Amino acid sequence: MALADLEGRCIEVNHKLCEILGWSEDRLVGMNLGALAHPEDTASDAEMMRRVMAGKLSDFTLEHRYMNARGTTVWGRLSVAVVRDESGAPVHFIAQLEDVTDRKEVEERLLRQALNDPLTGLHNRSMFMDRLTHALARSERLRGPVAVLFVDLDHFKAVNDVHGHTVGDEVLRAAAEKLLGVVRPSDTVARMGGDEFAVLCEDMRSEKDAVIVAQRLCAAFQAPLELDSAPLSISASIGIAFAQEGDDPDTLMRNADAAMYRVKEGGRGTYEIYLDAL
Repeated sequence: MALADLEGRCIEVNHKLCEILGWSEDRLVGMNLGALAHPEDTASDAEMMRRVMAGKLSDFTLEHRYMNARGTTVWGRLSVAVVRDESGAPVHFIAQLEDVTDRKEVEERLLRQALNDPLTGLHNRSMFMDRLTHALARSERLRGPVAVLFVDLDHFKAVNDVHGHTVGDEVLRAAAEKLLGVVRPSDTVARMGGDEFAVLCEDMRSEKDAVIVAQRLCAAFQAPLELDSAPLSISASIGIAFAQEGDDPDTLMRNADAAMYRVKEGGRGTYEIYLDAL
């Protein structure tokens, strides 16, 4: 805990606050606690203090990061209340800081597990569909093209049958790296399950941008995957679907999947654009 003047400078601090932030009492007294906040989080502190001084708030609580004396980040839950005199004028602040670093790390780990594929580190189906939903909503406002590339590894079952699931997992991780190395920075890549991947292309100048991504992916898979065991060649079949007015995420995914299966029927290792005739 700390007692601070109306400028936010510490007047008194207790031992626990020194322990959390890694600074001595002599160092903290006279220091503004807001100055210890992570550079990206200082604005929230300042704004809340302004609202308290303006009489819009009597107290506030927020969570953000602090930089301790060791240069590492500490997540803190800061509660600040203003103390006023008999006339109602503010006299000083009382601040309490709770170290919630462990809880935040658990929350972040659970969030990663919920939204990412544990094997490849890519987004999972749930996260991809959420991104696609938002992309379609934006495209309706901005009239920009949106495309989904459905990517399926060819003859992946044979890899598992011949080389075993450990090598199969290596192939999936290597394929994920290959995908990330080819797509644009603005594209979203996800593992949808098994040996199926998807790429969301938005912020495109034209539909040709998505076709270029598909061409690059096909070319990339012509080179063997570099595995720990030995290089292994595997191609990919890609279906492309462009969002039409009124399409929902499930429709767009179904169309891309249909285009991908047309590639499978025609010889694999290339791409096909969805047309209504499919």
